[in-house]
Amino acid sequence: MGFAMAADVDGNRLINADKEPGNWMSYHGSYKSWHYSGLEQINTANVGKMKEAWSHVASRANRGLQGMPLAVDGILYYSSPYNQVYALDGATGQMIWT
Repeated sequence: MGFAMAADVDGNRLINADKEPGNWMSYHGSYKSWHYSGLEQINTANVGKMKEAWSHVASRANRGLQGMPLAVDGILYYSSPYNQVYALDGATGQMIWT
C-alpha cells in the first residue's frame, strides 16, 4: 500500500460541510450542529435491518473512544487512549495509518 495523506479539509470545506452529507468533518457533522446525516439510505423502514460491517479495536484501549470519530472522503479518523490516532478505510475497516 502506498503512503496515505490526511484528508484535504480547509475552513471553506468545513463551512460548507452540510453540502457533503457523506462526510462527517466536525463533532456535530457540520457547523449547523444537527447531529445527524443528510443521507437518506437509512430510514425508519430499514434501520432495523442494519448489521455490523466491521469493527476495530484500538491497541491498549480499555477506556473507550476519546473523541467523536470523523469521516472524510471514505476515511474514518478517531483517537483512542494513550494519544493514538487511527485512520481506517470506511468501507473495509482496514487500518491505513496510526
